[in-house]
Amino acid sequence: MSRVRGLASTLLKELQETSKHTLKDQQKVLQKRNEAMAAYRKIQASREGKSEPQVEDQQHLNPIADISFIDHILQKEHSLDPKDELHVENLATFVANHREYCILLERYNPGISMTQENKVRKTARRVGLEVPEDVKS
Repeated sequence: MSRVRGLASTLLKELQETSKHTLKDQQKVLQKRNEAMAAYRKIQASREGKSEPQVEDQQHLNPIADISFIDHILQKEHSLDPKDELHVENLATFVANHREYCILLERYNPGISMTQENKVRKTARRVGLEVPEDVKS
């Protein structure tokens, strides 16, 4: 296997891993949005005196990654100059390191992805208090 083919394979694997993690995060956001919309519609229906609305199909994200540039790299494999090979190598290294950076950032700074409500609750617990029920909503 040529060096370029190996780099393209590595790049593809890293992009797939990165998109998998991104998709999980986007699914969580989408689920929260759908839950909030369902609650809003329920409140609106009760105000108008209507029965509860039917739950619509939830939106789902389908990961579609455009990896045509990897195919392009593989087609031009024998005509790539050393600079282009270096660019592919740098791209593969960057994607791998950025994914690892995001994992480490989340691991050592758990408050980054925490909601404001959770931050308040955890801060209160740290000093021995509990957040009242009416504030929790």
